[in-house]
Amino acid sequence: MTPLNFAAMGVAIGGFLLGGSCLYLVHCPCRVLAKIGRRLFVAALLALGVLGLIAAMAFHEGLAPLGLLAGLLVVAMLWEMPAAETENPAT
Repeated sequence: MTPLNFAAMGVAIGGFLLGGSCLYLVHCPCRVLAKIGRRLFVAALLALGVLGLIAAMAFHEGLAPLGLLAGLLVVAMLWEMPAAETENPAT
């Protein structure tokens, strides 16, 4: 295996774990943790993007999974969570 394969696997797994854990932080009621979660999520997406660019230049076969992972993380971040009972307006 080439070093690019190890880097692609490591960044993909790390980006998935970091991005997934940031999804919980972003929806936390604490503003400080939510802000940290957003910044870490952007860092994970940038890392996936940089490695995807390097993989594209090297014609690497792991380019598609990196792109799919980045796209699915963005979809998961933008997915609206149902409002809690205390947040629903009184009708």
